[in-house]
Formats: sequence, C-alpha cells, structure tokens
Amino acid sequence: MHTRAAEARSCSRSLVSVNLMKAQNTAVQAIIKDVAFKQPRHPTLAVESFWLHDLHQRQLDHDLTLPTRITFHFFLLVTKGAGKHTVDFVDYACAPGDIIKVSPGQVHIFDGRDRIDGIVVIFKERFLFPQAIKHNDVASADAPLNVEDWPVKLTPAREERGNLESLFSAVNQQYNAYDSSQRGERVIGHLLHALLFALAGSAKNEGPAWPAQDHPHLMVVRQLRLALEEKLAKTRAVADYARTLGCSQKTLSRACLQILGKTPKSVIDERVALEAKRLIAHTAWPAARVSEQLGFTEATNFVKFFRRQVGVTPEQFRQKIRPT
Repeated sequence: MHTRAAEARSCSRSLVSVNLMKAQNTAVQAIIKDVAFKQPRHPTLAVESFWLHDLHQRQLDHDLTLPTRITFHFFLLVTKGAGKHTVDFVDYACAPGDIIKVSPGQVHIFDGRDRIDGIVVIFKERFLFPQAIKHNDVASADAPLNVEDWPVKLTPAREERGNLESLFSAVNQQYNAYDSSQRGERVIGHLLHALLFALAGSAKNEGPAWPAQDHPHLMVVRQLRLALEEKLAKTRAVADYARTLGCSQKTLSRACLQILGKTPKSVIDERVALEAKRLIAHTAWPAARVSEQLGFTEATNFVKFFRRQVGVTPEQFRQKIRPT
C-alpha cells in the first residue's frame, strides 16, 4: 500500500468520541439551550417525525424562537407558507419545496412568526448506523451519505420534489403507525435511508464537490472535525490534533488541503471562531469569560484572534447580532 495512503488510513482508525462543549458558568445567564433527543411517545426509538405546526403546540422546556444547539439530525420539508430558519447566524429563506438540514452541534432558531409548515424528521446517528456507533466508529457512520457536509438549505429540482415529498410523508406515516415492533422500526429505517439517499442527489448538485468515499484523506478530515468538538477549548495546535489522530502533521495538512482546500490551522481557527461567535451572540458573557471558556490564556489574545477571524471586535459583533 502506498505509504501516504496507509498513514492516512491509520488516522481513520483513531476513534474520537463527540462531546459537544457546554457552557458551565452559572453566574452568567446563557441563552443557548442544549437540546438532546427525547421523545416520550416511543422512548427507545431514536427517530421521530411530526408536522411543524404540532411542534409549536407542544409544551416544551425551551423557546423555539431562541437559539438551541441540537445533538441530533434535523430535516424540515417546507410544504406551506414562506419564512426563514436561522442556522449559525445565517437566515435561510424558506418556501414550499425547500428542505432545511441542521446537523448535531449546530445552533438554530425557528421563525417566531409561525409562517411556514412542513414535515420534520429528526434522528440520532445510532438509528441509521447502529454497528458503527456500537464500535465507536463515529467518523465513518455516515460515510455513504456525507450528511454532515450537505448545505443547510436544499432546493431540489422540480422533477425531484414529488418523490422527496412522498418519502417524507412515508416516514411520517410509518412513524405514526409504529407499533413498537422490530419490523416497524426496520420499515422506518429503510424509508429514512431511502429519503437520505434521494436527498444526497440534491446535496451533491448544490454543495461543493467531494471525493470518492474510499479516498484515504476523507476520513482524516472527519476525524479532525470530531476531535475539534472534543478538544476545542483545550488546544488550537495542529500538532496536538495530529497526535490525537495518530498521524503526522504533513498527512493532516495534505488531507485538509486536498479535501477542504484549507490548512489544518485554518480549519481549527474557523471552528474556534464559530464557537466564539455563538457564545458572544447567544450569551451575556463578557469577552473575558468567552476567552476563558475557549481556552485562551489572555482576553487580549482572544480579542485579537476574534478580530482577525471575524473582522470586528467581540462587542461590535454582539451589537450587530443583538442591537439594543
């Protein structure tokens, strides 16, 4: 086997568990709400489907119009109305036929004016890929689909919409008919797989080009992303992440450049900057507290980092996002 390919593949065997960073300072009121997958109707089933108008009528422990960080996959097919859905500071206009995808760890906000309706499908990784999750192989769980790398908003071609609407409806109907049997769970699983593979075509057309699934560097990038979720506040050093993945810095650099067109340092800094933006925009924390949460030793260094990455100071960014 080619030396580089072998080394890259050895990186993919480094299993990294995902622990999304949570704010822990109770002295300051945090606005981001961490929402885990939970459904009282079928507690053991790691998938659920419902209509958006039903979600608005539920008695929830959080406000849908405030930022929430989810730990599961979220798909919304808009069937009626026009509005928006906000994901990580970007407002996505929604109209019938559009599909919104939110991945685990992302922060999203529902349109408070309740102007749209549609079918929602949410699920945990373990529902679709039980064997990969069982063996803690999180990075390769969605390898055939690349769900994490799809655009947030998909607008399928008109000729594709009928099939996708039918698949969304089928998942919703089978979920509502679920009788707690293994057969019923498998039917939902097969339909959800069919839906995602159908959506993958739209994602491929609208998103950036990705290499073949067996490309040796693709798994390295996935492992880096998972490692970032675990070590985000601990280190920003490329050498530390290469060590975690069990590969050299050169291999990590080749993988990032070939798959993402960016250096590992850029990937790391962009992820840290995104988390900083989330904390600045969605909490009342001062810059010094955000700096501490993200592992900076000095608040002044954090402010310089933020300005270099975002183009404005933390306070200027907060005023822009949350004008008083």
